[in-house]
Amino acid sequence: MIAPGIVIAHRYRVQSLLGRGGMGTVWAAEHLTLGVQVAIKVVDLRGDDDADVAAARFLREARVSARVKHRYVIEILDFGRLDDGAPYMVMERLDGESLGDRIRRQGTLPLEEALGLMAQVLTGLRAVHEQGVVHRDLTPENVFLVRDSEGAYPKLLDFGISRVLERSERGPVTTVAGRLIGTPEYMAPEQARGSGDLDHRVDLYAVGVLLYEALTGALPFEAEGFGELLGHVMFEEPIPIERRRPDLPPAVCAVVRKALTKRREERYQSAREMREALLAAAEALGMSPAQAAREPARTRSAPPPSACVEGTAVGAPSFPPPVPRAAAGAP
Repeated sequence: MIAPGIVIAHRYRVQSLLGRGGMGTVWAAEHLTLGVQVAIKVVDLRGDDDADVAAARFLREARVSARVKHRYVIEILDFGRLDDGAPYMVMERLDGESLGDRIRRQGTLPLEEALGLMAQVLTGLRAVHEQGVVHRDLTPENVFLVRDSEGAYPKLLDFGISRVLERSERGPVTTVAGRLIGTPEYMAPEQARGSGDLDHRVDLYAVGVLLYEALTGALPFEAEGFGELLGHVMFEEPIPIERRRPDLPPAVCAVVRKALTKRREERYQSAREMREALLAAAEALGMSPAQAAREPARTRSAPPPSACVEGTAVGAPSFPPPVPRAAAGAP
């Protein structure tokens, strides 16, 4: 049982609860020797018929995710099991806010900022994919904007439902056919079908949804329920972004359109390819590619008074309820 005051692995003293979600809890803690503030995610496997298998999978994925050392990816510092067998993961503790919080606070992001931010997200995503990891749940809550002296930059969070593809494997990543994993609003069509044949291109589709939402404050599909939403994702074309934002440059609309293509063979085939398309669109607008990639999130309004830390959203359940957000800035 984890609670404030206990010490995990003789190293981490738990301080307080940071967040609770469908997959477990996240706690603030301090490394006793180094004095470093960390976040510890503990997965709740109670009621899971295959708890041992699930724990082993979580730790395996944590081990692989820990190999991804990149400025734009949350750093995994340690992992293990509590005395009761529950697996845990120790992560760096961050100061800032999620992209979701930012969109809810501002409604939309300025064009230059959105392009630069997504270029950075894709840079981090490329590093993740190169390690054989597919995130599968890229949402605004899993893109954290870390504040620093120059503004903010993104960190990709929450690899709790990521899929690991070993380097020895060839071909697409697979999952259990017929089981939905992820958040419906950001699922690629093949993911919404519960396909057993998923690969890194589901993440590129999700980045397209993130860019759409950052620029419009809305999502590509409007639906009143879970089933209707999945039907739209699988079979209907998204509401054109230019209909919501007629002022957007055609080159930007083209990037979004290609990212949200139903057939994955017609989408961008790598994070690098999509990033290059974004930077080309930025350059066509007179922006410096270096500026777009490195300075995406300079604070244009006062940041929220409270500091946020990684993990306040600790993962979506396998079948989360839909959250329609048709109106700009709606929560």
